[in-house]
Amino acid sequence: IYLNQYGYADRSTETDFKMAVMKFQGFAGLNQTGTLDPETIKLMNTPRCGVRDFIRPSGRMKSHSPFWTNRSKRYALQ
Repeated sequence: IYLNQYGYADRSTETDFKMAVMKFQGFAGLNQTGTLDPETIKLMNTPRCGVRDFIRPSGRMKSHSPFWTNRSKRYALQ
């Protein structure tokens, strides 16, 4: 539940779980073993805000171009 809640995992297969644990460990600066060792569990149990560490891209954002449509720049000097 923790890994899903904070954006580390989408699915719950064994391989995905191990990759999610490794992603969390890397983000937290821990040794990336992919196992729930005592240090990882301790960090997961510390109080934190509810904001995700990773935001999943939504389909809505993909339809917009990341580039400016107007390629000219304007400056004003005062």
